Amino acid sequence: MKERDFLIEENLLSKENCKDLLIESGELTAIFIASRKTAEKSVNR
Repeated sequence: MKERDFLIEENLLSKENCKDLLIESGELTAIFIASRKTAEKSVNR
């Protein structure tokens, strides 16, 4: 069982809110990865 399934089944979050949070977490992850890559390039100069 995935975390989102648990949250929905236990009525802690609606399916729509859970979907929105998953999208946002993916976007934040992409930002953090890009930032780390940029920082590594700066260190390796």
